[in-house]
Amino acid sequence: MSRLFGVAGIQMEVVPWDASATVQKMTDVISQVSETLPWVQMFVFHELVVSGVAQFVGGQTSEPWKGIAVFPWLPYESETEPGDQFCIFDIPDVGRFGLCICYDAWFPEVVRTLAWMGAEVILHPTLTATSDRTTELTLSQANAIFNQCYFIDINGIGPWGGGRSLIVDPNGRVLQQAGESNTVMTEMLDLDQVQRTREFGTLGLCQTWKQLKNFPGEFPMYKGQLANGTIYQGLGELRNFADLHRGQ
Repeated sequence: MSRLFGVAGIQMEVVPWDASATVQKMTDVISQVSETLPWVQMFVFHELVVSGVAQFVGGQTSEPWKGIAVFPWLPYESETEPGDQFCIFDIPDVGRFGLCICYDAWFPEVVRTLAWMGAEVILHPTLTATSDRTTELTLSQANAIFNQCYFIDINGIGPWGGGRSLIVDPNGRVLQQAGESNTVMTEMLDLDQVQRTREFGTLGLCQTWKQLKNFPGEFPMYKGQLANGTIYQGLGELRNFADLHRGQ
């Protein structure tokens, strides 16, 4: 049975400093999309969507989330304590998802670790209004390519976000990219494609995860445990598919 999963990335302008109004707006969008497209099973919004803008640590809205970001944007978010765990979760009969937030995507080790832990889809809410948004788009593609996974990057719009949210597939292809206005991006993810890309290689060429497993040296960050990553469960050995095709 194929592992299809419907997602909707919601790029929308929030109601600044009015959490209840923003939540109502989110609820309305979810209701409208769900009524029209009942196959959508997950909605992804941008970072700090409820409050609309960043608030001090310990605020009512930020408290539940402050421990998730592994890398706060230092020195600008110096009052935020970084988290020390990686966030992954399983959806039964679908697959494993990973979460990183905003500046986390600038550190290859974060998304790499989520993928090593078995994540097939990376959710990346952000709130970027600065000129490096173009660079972030490159990073989103790079993270998808390096880790052979879906990468869903949802940015805010308006005074605190420059939009241009995007969804990238495991081969690094941009499936959808929004502009700078309210946009609902819906996509049916095929998590079997993640497995195929990791098994046969990016664009059918580069079996990077399998080759990495066979690396005879040691990467200090993995402490000699690289081959024990969840990603390798069910992933075959490095193979010459040309020889296989020839029946050898």
